[in-house]
Amino acid sequence: MKSLARLHAWWPNLDSDIEQTVRNSSDCQANRCRAPLKVSNPWIWPTRPWQRLHVDFVGPFNEGMFLIVVDAKSKWMEVI
Repeated sequence: MKSLARLHAWWPNLDSDIEQTVRNSSDCQANRCRAPLKVSNPWIWPTRPWQRLHVDFVGPFNEGMFLIVVDAKSKWMEVI
């Protein structure tokens, strides 16, 4: 909302004025984004090398495609 207002107008304390207006607006408060109900689960750290891998393709690079494999524990990278 602030960036949209800055495109069309500017005045001293523009940010704080917009924040105060939104805090005092019942419509804005009724339609604001809610906090997520569930906390996302973080990745479980692997206990052994090569237990979890990250795989991706890279290319075209120098007229070729490359397969990149990275071990999540040791960060060892294999390029094929």
